[in-house]
Amino acid sequence: MMLGESYEPISAGQAELLRRDALRFSLQAITQDMETVLEAKRKLDSNMNQQLLMEELVLKLKGGHLFA
Repeated sequence: MMLGESYEPISAGQAELLRRDALRFSLQAITQDMETVLEAKRKLDSNMNQQLLMEELVLKLKGGHLFA
């Protein structure tokens, strides 16, 4: 999903956050993180232990760029 020109942020602060993050992260990195989150959702839907799933998700994302 791409944000078009018609997208309006919820708050003024959100607009600046989106601008900053758009310059900071590559499309490839964001796509990889989205795939990681979707994989976690599939695991959650298959009745995986929620605590372990969230710990795994945080570690995977932390190994990437979101929490760097």
